[in-house]
Amino acid sequence: MKKKVVFVLLVFLFSFYCHAAESIKVPMIYNNWNERIIVFGDTVIPNQPYHCCAYDGKQQKFWLHIAEEHTSTFNQININGQIEETITITFGSFGAWDNGPFFVYDNLAVVWAYTKKNKMIIVNLETKEFKVFDLSKYSYYPVYGFRDNKVFIFNNVEDKVKYYDCLTGELFDAKTDLQGYGFMPFGNAYVGLNKKGKIVIQKFDTGEIIETKIQGIRKRTSGDVNDRYYMTEKYLYFSKKDRGYSFTHGIQLFFAKFFYDLNHEPIPHKWYRYSLETGEIEEIKTDYPFINLLGVVEE
Repeated sequence: MKKKVVFVLLVFLFSFYCHAAESIKVPMIYNNWNERIIVFGDTVIPNQPYHCCAYDGKQQKFWLHIAEEHTSTFNQININGQIEETITITFGSFGAWDNGPFFVYDNLAVVWAYTKKNKMIIVNLETKEFKVFDLSKYSYYPVYGFRDNKVFIFNNVEDKVKYYDCLTGELFDAKTDLQGYGFMPFGNAYVGLNKKGKIVIQKFDTGEIIETKIQGIRKRTSGDVNDRYYMTEKYLYFSKKDRGYSFTHGIQLFFAKFFYDLNHEPIPHKWYRYSLETGEIEEIKTDYPFINLLGVVEE
């Protein structure tokens, strides 16, 4: 009798978690690290090694960065996977880091210099001019965002997001109590979890707090959060654990943990969007369970 009860419960749980809820189709741009591809709406682009990609949410442009010894080439790719524009910048005696940090916001690209210790390059993709910023007096921090002459970086020792002001040359701590948080350039806000594990938006300029009732993914480090959040002026895109996938691929996921840091083991996701105006939540259809969301093409 007990075996029958357990069997019925398992079938119920399987059906519950695998139930295909009605979802919307949104033109998303994301890395699928498991398949080494970039998905741009309905277009699949092979992601070649050492080619970095970034989405400019302000200008709604998708860029590939290819670094050589003393030059960087920036290719703007349209939603059909075709090259719209190619820009090549010559730096002189140094070059950018292949497969290093790469961000674009409002036609300004951030790359890292590989022949200069802890130095950053900001390239204006309109004027073709560039500036080099020396961060060598600071310990190395991964770069996770850029907006308004501020570069958002992460200190993995303190588990804190900091930002470097390119105008003053100073480094500042993020003023927030959020956990597992990151900076959203297009939304100009931090997004993370409060102590109850609910997703919270904190505006960078005003400090305004927008609390949601959405339970987020706990026990994740701060900084790089594009496997969890993306924010625009209209929506907060967020992910939750795909329990149906976890149920059907439990053994595979268990062994995958041995090949990854425990804070970064692959977690299958389902994606949703939260309307900042109405609070409505809609599930988004994606074809892959493991993605890093670079951006969304919105009308």
